Amino acid sequence: MAKRRSSWGRQKYKNLKQSIVIFVCAFDLFGDNRSIYTFETICRENTDITLQDKRRTYFINIYGDRSGIEKDTVNLLDYFKTGEPTDDYTRKLQEKVEEIRCDDEWRENYMTIEMKMDQKFEAGKQVGMQVGKQVGMQVGKHEERIKVVKTMLANSYSEAECKKLGFTQEEIQEGKK
Repeated sequence: MAKRRSSWGRQKYKNLKQSIVIFVCAFDLFGDNRSIYTFETICRENTDITLQDKRRTYFINIYGDRSGIEKDTVNLLDYFKTGEPTDDYTRKLQEKVEEIRCDDEWRENYMTIEMKMDQKFEAGKQVGMQVGKQVGMQVGKHEERIKVVKTMLANSYSEAECKKLGFTQEEIQEGKK
């Protein structure tokens, strides 16, 4: 039986919880003029086979064609597009949005998460710069060694003499180019 590791430990595959990701876009990412694109995991070789991993991803295009879409969903799409509620559900959604905007504790938690993400990004950037500097120095040192070998070979030093001075066969071959 297939298993996957989760942040809560190991779970049996059949016990996985449903995972839904929704991207709301003000453009048509796929160019098919749909309002809703739904993706699930399918087999590329046989599209009749779906992986029952309970993952679903939606891409919402607020400007797409609304043909065949339920009225409630159209109202939600219109709300995303205009920010104006048009029915009870979107009015309640608007109230909740306004409530959250005024919730200082929620805002503080959100800001704390954002600050932590910024800190992680900056730490990663610093590590990347350090590694980049080390790699750059190594590349520069290697290029300088090749330059010396080229000069030596141009001045009639033999490969054996270059090796005696500590140059590798690879450096000598590169110096010949």
